[in-house]
Amino acid sequence: VRRQSRPFTGGSTAHAFGDTSAMSAIDNSKHWRIGMLLGIPLYQLLEDNHSLGHRNPQDRHRIPKHLNLPTVPSGAIVIGGGSGEHPAIALYDPNHCVARYLEFCMRFEPSRIDAELTAACANMQGDLQTVEYCNWKSQDHSDFRRRCSGLYDSYRDELSFEGWLLIVVGEFLFHVLPTYSVPIQNWRRKYRAEATCWFNAISIPYDSYGGNGRDRLRIVDTEPNAAPNGGPAASVDHSNAPGGPPSVS
Repeated sequence: VRRQSRPFTGGSTAHAFGDTSAMSAIDNSKHWRIGMLLGIPLYQLLEDNHSLGHRNPQDRHRIPKHLNLPTVPSGAIVIGGGSGEHPAIALYDPNHCVARYLEFCMRFEPSRIDAELTAACANMQGDLQTVEYCNWKSQDHSDFRRRCSGLYDSYRDELSFEGWLLIVVGEFLFHVLPTYSVPIQNWRRKYRAEATCWFNAISIPYDSYGGNGRDRLRIVDTEPNAAPNGGPAASVDHSNAPGGPPSVS
């Protein structure tokens, strides 16, 4: 996997063809798509977003009004693009996600967790205050829980659903994007041996992506004779190779 060097700053294909109805709320700010969680895009915001929305009054997972943020800030992780896409989930503190993942990895050896990591694991008033469901309705919660049940159910006795979600994102950042922040880089150097991959819930997308952003990662085949992206496979001389498997016709 290679990291793309710069974000795309042009408009989406919807802008190019004058079709703004196809836009998602995420397209109102520059962003990278960094992964996929069960078919739902995972984004990194590169600038503040004022369109994703906040928790609806009918949503039982509301947070107190004094904790509502006016925007989803640059640097946040967003699951789902909102509006014309899957309803968005904003994770405001990616470092907290990674800290929670490492805490889970070392839950049987808590003495290995230092004071800095312990502080990063702390949240405001529980996991429901750390995860913001943007303009979600009751049916959205039911559908999303059902979608995640195959991965989450094995951990139901240990983790709340929101705790599991934070840890899943933290695992991905720790192993795939440790350069996301300086604290994550430092934790990777210190805790790499303790960081078991428990979940593997987030994949790297390989379909084409438009919108007001681009993919941060791209998949590259590391085999020496592999085809370049979008090109024909390199020819290999097998004239001196021993007999291979029988052909199938």
